[in-house]
Amino acid sequence: MSESKSESKPENQTPQKIPLAVAVAGVGLLVGGGVAALWFLWKQQPSARLPSGTTLVPNEALMSISLSTDPRQWEKLRQFGTPESQAWFDEQLLTLRDRLLSDNGYNYQEDIEPWVGKEITIAFLPPIPVEVSESEGEGETANSDGDGEPEQNGEENTESPSLTGIPRGNESIVLLLPIANASRAQQVLENAPTPQSGAWTTREYKGVEIKENPGTDSDLYAVTVLDGKFLAVANSRYGIDRTVDTYKGALSLADLPNAGKIWQKLEGDRAFARVFVNIPVASAVASLNRQNSRIDEIAKLQPNQGFAATATIENDGIAFDSAMWRRPNSERTYSVENKAKMMADRLPAAMSIAIVGSNLQGLWNDYVAEIDVNPIAVINPQWLQTAIKTTTNLDLEQDLLSWMAGEFALAIIPPAEDNQSAFPASVVLMVQASDVRVGEETLAQLDERMQDEYQFKLSRETIGDRELVTWQSPQGSLTVTRGWLDGNVAFLTVGAPAVDRIVPKPETSLRTNTLFQTTVPAQPTPSNGYVFIDVENLLALNAPELRLPTQQGAFLDAIRAIGLRMAVENDRTLRHHLFVRLKQAGEALPLPPAQPDRPPSSESGSPTTPTPENNN
Repeated sequence: MSESKSESKPENQTPQKIPLAVAVAGVGLLVGGGVAALWFLWKQQPSARLPSGTTLVPNEALMSISLSTDPRQWEKLRQFGTPESQAWFDEQLLTLRDRLLSDNGYNYQEDIEPWVGKEITIAFLPPIPVEVSESEGEGETANSDGDGEPEQNGEENTESPSLTGIPRGNESIVLLLPIANASRAQQVLENAPTPQSGAWTTREYKGVEIKENPGTDSDLYAVTVLDGKFLAVANSRYGIDRTVDTYKGALSLADLPNAGKIWQKLEGDRAFARVFVNIPVASAVASLNRQNSRIDEIAKLQPNQGFAATATIENDGIAFDSAMWRRPNSERTYSVENKAKMMADRLPAAMSIAIVGSNLQGLWNDYVAEIDVNPIAVINPQWLQTAIKTTTNLDLEQDLLSWMAGEFALAIIPPAEDNQSAFPASVVLMVQASDVRVGEETLAQLDERMQDEYQFKLSRETIGDRELVTWQSPQGSLTVTRGWLDGNVAFLTVGAPAVDRIVPKPETSLRTNTLFQTTVPAQPTPSNGYVFIDVENLLALNAPELRLPTQQGAFLDAIRAIGLRMAVENDRTLRHHLFVRLKQAGEALPLPPAQPDRPPSSESGSPTTPTPENNN
């Protein structure tokens, strides 16, 4: 990074402390020369909302995570959950501490806390060569915003991420520890223990001194100090060299189109953690397992540019504020349609899961359009279309989705106390029809198919002014009921009886559910959709599908409820607010002291110096 660039790039403060221990494992590598740079290169970091470490993360990184070093936030986090999940979390902290600090002769409170800054950043560089280019939409600057207007930052971003040359199979992790107290850091680093494998080696790259342990590429640690502001630690020569390249002027994650503008929108003043995902690179790398030969193409075709999120610890859980945005030159844009308004009044208050959206047809079309660049797609569109055609003789898109362009809801409703069904819950689908006539004709065809082809018994009944059609399987084990609400909302229930709880309308709606009100965020408004999961209610169903291994079960049992609200901010930006409501396990016990204790400095071969006072 050039000096002029480092001065113009805004830096912010981001949180961390667990991987803080990870980075510190490499602190011992920095001994002798280079430490002096801490004395005269230290400068006051400019303030900004961007996580400061991202300005040194190479722009081909697939993601970065920044975590707070504030011990009060970590103690607050440790109080959440159940005794079981709390014990599991503490075990992970101890494992990291002992493996990355204690086993290397370090104590966090004595050796790291006195000098480290307010955040630490961990960056993950991809393990394979991938070429990412901004080849679409000539004529726009890379820093243009979602409306195509250039960012007013006086800097034009014309360089594209190039991942060519990354060693295959060599995943690189880079840790960036901000130095808030240069003199205290120098004291610790000068007394760094000598590694068991022998003395540190020193090399120079682009004028920057780098310390390395004498290990092989598989167990290498490399460390350097950058501008007196950051201690950079990497597990590969490639990772540390690319970090130096970025320090010398190569583009960073912070330079990706619209990154700064997006971060300005996110809640960051009290953030405990911040995450930044470089979507084209991340999607390409995630596709390794299924499409080795198409990695480059996936990266180039990916219309999304990035995903950024902040996490803030609240009194009763963790709140996330996030955004995902398109590349400025992508031909694909979002449809601005925030119409999720009425379904909370149509669903009953007792609820395990509720998923509400603005346009079912549009959601499916977007999913299909980007299936080739979606590495985590859970449904194969072709398989689903074939399955529906085979079983119902209906075309998914032409016969069904063609009239389903309105608001929709998919819910799991817990059964009534006197439930006699073999099913532990009822699955309910509601869709606001954009063409009621076509919808009714299609459902009538479906009635005939179920009766003639599968010998389901059909019956009709009227509740109020609503006519309902019920299908019952030949053995009577499966019951499906369908009908219409308020003329243009089609519904279908499967499993345990639930019709009397939604027709003609719920006695008490989901909107009155206190847990729903306090868990699903009120913003952004208007909303494109929301998700509500009453985890305690869901686990109480005792469904076999919900039985998890002990460790995952303990983690899930620590959560009370999850709420997510989404909105399309403009044709290139999606916003999400997520809240995870956690149980309270109570005050966490102090972590046991590190074992073994730090070896005396005389054993390390380093000169003995007084232990620094903890006055940071």
